[in-house]
Amino acid sequence: MSQPVQIAYKGEPTGIVRSGIEGANDLASLYTLPTKTMQGKSVTFKSALEAQGKSATAFQILMVHGVERVVLGTDPKTGFDTMTITMNSHADWAKNRNLAEIKIVAFTHFAKNSPNATLANLAALEPEMDLNGLIDSFNAAGNPEGVSRLKAVIAIANKGIAHHGGEIQYVGYNQETSTLAIGLDGNCSGCAASQFTVQNTLLGHYKRLEDVLRVPVKEIMVVRGGPAAPKAS
Repeated sequence: MSQPVQIAYKGEPTGIVRSGIEGANDLASLYTLPTKTMQGKSVTFKSALEAQGKSATAFQILMVHGVERVVLGTDPKTGFDTMTITMNSHADWAKNRNLAEIKIVAFTHFAKNSPNATLANLAALEPEMDLNGLIDSFNAAGNPEGVSRLKAVIAIANKGIAHHGGEIQYVGYNQETSTLAIGLDGNCSGCAASQFTVQNTLLGHYKRLEDVLRVPVKEIMVVRGGPAAPKAS
């Protein structure tokens, strides 16, 4: 096993430690987190579909290209949460590891500010809502079908981040570049880790629209976020 590496984000220590796994040919890494939410339990997810509704953290990491398995567990000596990420043999782990690690940093950030956040069960971040009903309501308000879908996805994401004191605002959509523009308010505003997580959560929700609606949808290629505009008093 390689020497443990302390993970930093923007030069600041996160309390996360990465260790290589002997015999894994650099395709697997073990992360020890500064949180204690698993309470001795262990769960394995082999696809984003398996993790959907069960662990938003694992779901988002499994959306990273090349990740084939995420195991959530507990360090038996310290009781701290652990996460083992395994890439497939064709993946460039060095290229994609940074993206996966930012998602781990984001979970740690949220967990420190939310006593109810758990590594194995963050289904509250992906609540079951009547997607068709939301789309219909936005259509009735005069929005084009595509914009209604985007606003429905934002409404679902807002339901999940509300307990973190954050809010996503729809700013606009550029069909030519497939770019959704959003504004981040509350605790999400000005936090780079939150912005990254929100953007990827929206992309994940949107990619599942086709399965839910059973019709083709135009994929958003880019989500651009920034601080929300001041609300009118």
